[in-house]
Formats: sequence, C-alpha cells, structure tokens
Amino acid sequence: MTAGRFKRVRKYLGDSTFCFTFGDGVADVDITTLISHHKLQGRLATVPVVQPPSRYGDLQFGEQNDVTGF
Repeated sequence: MTAGRFKRVRKYLGDSTFCFTFGDGVADVDITTLISHHKLQGRLATVPVVQPPSRYGDLQFGEQNDVTGF
C-alpha cells in the first residue's frame, strides 16, 4: 500500500527533501513551515497529524514530540 508506493518512487528522490502523503484527508498545513521545522529537527521523517481520534489507531509522542508508538 503506502510503503509500496514509496518504494516505487524512491529511486527518483535521491537526497532531496520531499513530501509524501497517504490516506484521504484535507488539512490546512503550511508546507514551508513544516519543511523548515523538519530540517531544524534533523529527523528522518516529519508527520503532521490531526487531533480527532482515528478508527485506525493513534500516534503516541515522547517528551521531545518524537513518535514513540502507534
């Protein structure tokens, strides 16, 4: 599914910064600010999430707002 789609385009990405979406949703996300935050944190990935509970599961966060579980 999503991981398979990512694997198919991975060879085209190189070392560039990119945005990858999955699922169906609409959000008011400032992409420029999100990418700046991602680069500042030096993380492998940055995942913007919504507050409402999901029927598919919830992300759990650690003290530094890093994802610790699903």
